Amino acid sequence: MAVHRIDGICRHCGKHTQVWEDGYCSGKCRRGAWRAGDRTIAGVCEVCGRPVCKPRRGPVPRYCSRRCRQRRYRERRNVREAGRQRAGMEHLQRLKKETKDLRTRIRACKEHERTLGEQAGRLKQTFRDNADLLLRLAATSDRDLIDDAPKGGYIDELRKEETTWQ
Repeated sequence: MAVHRIDGICRHCGKHTQVWEDGYCSGKCRRGAWRAGDRTIAGVCEVCGRPVCKPRRGPVPRYCSRRCRQRRYRERRNVREAGRQRAGMEHLQRLKKETKDLRTRIRACKEHERTLGEQAGRLKQTFRDNADLLLRLAATSDRDLIDDAPKGGYIDELRKEETTWQ
């Protein structure tokens, strides 16, 4: 069975001539096409939109050149760093807000402590006044009741508390 040439367009040089069954006009065009590789367009570059050709071996690349690949890498890195900076600023803002809140709480606690101190002072004075009043009342009614009061009794406890509160 003989191989025949037919009229057509060469797949490598693009001339309209007699081509072999594989679509090339000569061995020179066939070798040139093999060296250039199969330049089938397999996709589009994600950065610039140029066509990306399928390589002889391996997966189809995402980018048409090293320049586009590097540009995409830098874009992603800048987005990551901007996100980190934004997160750092948000954290700083949150810390400032918490610091302000804690200062407000500390002021409120100090004010409450001062108020409690004043109330404790008033209570001590009230207790002293009441203890004195009770002792005077008991002394005016019957002095022997105070002197003969049992140890650990109410009058004895009043005397002890009066000395601790002073």
